[in-house]
Amino acid sequence: MKTLVKSKGFTLVEMAIVLTIVGVLLAGGMSVLSSSTDSARYKETQNQLNEVKEALTSYYIQFGRLPCPDAGIDGIEESSCATGNSLRGFLPHVTLGLGGNGDAWGERIKYLVSPKFTAAVTPPTPPAMCTDTAPRNISTERVTIQNLQATAQPIADFAAFALISTGKNGRQTNAGMTGAFSDGGCSAVNAFEQENCNSDSIIRSGVQQTDGNSIVFDDMVVWGSDVQLIGLLKKSGMCVGAISNNTNNTNNTNQNSSSSSNSNSSGGCTVAQSGNDFGLVVMFLTAVIGIWLKSNAH
Repeated sequence: MKTLVKSKGFTLVEMAIVLTIVGVLLAGGMSVLSSSTDSARYKETQNQLNEVKEALTSYYIQFGRLPCPDAGIDGIEESSCATGNSLRGFLPHVTLGLGGNGDAWGERIKYLVSPKFTAAVTPPTPPAMCTDTAPRNISTERVTIQNLQATAQPIADFAAFALISTGKNGRQTNAGMTGAFSDGGCSAVNAFEQENCNSDSIIRSGVQQTDGNSIVFDDMVVWGSDVQLIGLLKKSGMCVGAISNNTNNTNNTNQNSSSSSNSNSSGGCTVAQSGNDFGLVVMFLTAVIGIWLKSNAH
C-alpha cells in the first residue's frame, strides 16, 4: 500500500512577503533607471545648448548679425526684430542649419536676443560697437541673467543672447503658453521659472530645485557675452573699416610731417641716407689708397 507524501507549498503570507520584496526591488530598479535616463537627457541637452551657442557665434562672425527669433513653428527666423516681443521667441534652428527642433525631451529651445546684435554689419562701415567707447543702452539692450537666490543677483548683464531649455518639466511648463514667452501663460508656472517664460529681458539660471515632491525648477540656460562677441567681431576684420581709416589718416599725417621735417632739416637723415654716405666714404678712401699705392710703386 502506497503512502501519500504531503508536499508543503507557500502560504498566502509567504507569497505576499515575496511579492512585496519583488515589488520593492522593481520599484528601486525603475527609480535608478529613471534617474539615469534623466541624467543622460540633461547632459544631452547641455551639449545641445553649447553647440547652439557656438553656431550662433559663428553665424554672427559670418553674417555680421545674430538671427531673429522664430515666432512660429517653421524654425525660420522672422524678417526683422528690433524691439519688445520680436526679440523673444524660439530658436530658428532651420536658419542656423542645425536640423534639430528641441531639447532631449522634445521641447523647443527658447531664444532671447539683444537688438544691439540683430542689425547687420555692413563693411566698410562698421557699427558703433566697433569703438571701445560704444555705450550700453540699459533701456533697450539689457539682457540680464540672474541667480535663484531671493535677492536675485545678476550673474551676467548685457548678454548678447540667451538660450533656454525648459528641462524635464517643460511639457507642463509650456502647456499654457501660446508662444515661447507670454505673460498670460506664466501664471501656472512656479515662481522660480516665471522669469523664463514672461515677456521681459530677465532670465534666471541655477541648479535644479524641488519642493520635496516634484521638480519646480530645472531650466537650463546658456548665454553669450556681448563683450565676447564684440571682441570676435574685431578679430574677424568687420571693424577694420572705421578703425583702419582713422589709423591710415594718422599714419599719413605722421608720414607727411616726417617728410616735411626731413626736407627742411639740415642735420636729419634716414638710415638709408647714412648707409649711402658711408658707402661714399669707403669709395673715396679706396681711391686714395689706390693712388698712394700706385705712386709708391713708381
